[in-house]
Amino acid sequence: MNDFNPRDTFLKTIRYWWVVAVMMILGACFGELFHHLQPPIYEASAKILVSIDFTRTGKLTELEQDQAIFMVIGHVNAKPVFDEVAARAESADIDINSARLVEVTSNERKSNTWQLKVRHPDPEIAAILANYWAQAAIQKIDSLYVHALMAETYQKQLDALTECLLLNLSTDPVTAACSTQSPAALQENIQLISAKVQDEKNASMGIIPGMIYSLGDPADIPEKPANFQRGNLLLAGMLIGFLAGILLVETRLVEKITGATRRA
Repeated sequence: MNDFNPRDTFLKTIRYWWVVAVMMILGACFGELFHHLQPPIYEASAKILVSIDFTRTGKLTELEQDQAIFMVIGHVNAKPVFDEVAARAESADIDINSARLVEVTSNERKSNTWQLKVRHPDPEIAAILANYWAQAAIQKIDSLYVHALMAETYQKQLDALTECLLLNLSTDPVTAACSTQSPAALQENIQLISAKVQDEKNASMGIIPGMIYSLGDPADIPEKPANFQRGNLLLAGMLIGFLAGILLVETRLVEKITGATRRA
């Protein structure tokens, strides 16, 4: 067996470029054929609108804005949400579990809109699951947002108590604006409210009071299957064809075939 020589292989490939081109075309054709042999998959998309009320949050950096928004989508993709979707699907006689939902779902952000996409062989079921997902996600965020609002309320109380304590310590107790409570009582209340603030923040799981969110357009039943992996299959077919073409040139099979044709 002759040793592999990259230079000789390159020159042969240039000489028989048409062989490589034909094999790449054939490979792409096989990729297209394989794509059409796959069962059709439909994709439905529901929408959730997410933005920030800067009158409540104050000025935020772009990083802080992204963190707040991605915190929302993190809960959208949480297991409890998928468990709820699976439970709703079961009640509608749709056979799918939460683990499978993770595999057939995806998110895409477009400005302040998050698209919740679901893929399924049945277009109607794809739309149903997408809407279930959006509804369960909003329900989950609602439950967390309540705690974010409570944390904000307690924080205002804490700020007021802290101001009162400072006034009691810095002015005559008789004329202090918050003289109804002693410094010791104020400190005790501050500790109590501080604990409540922290508990509510933990319960909100990163959702901030300035978050604005709502359901967007519901998912429509898709009319045409999505072209999943079509581009990848075509590219893979062309690559295989390219390698097969080089192999034909390297093994001199092309030379034998063209030589036999000439003799005939």
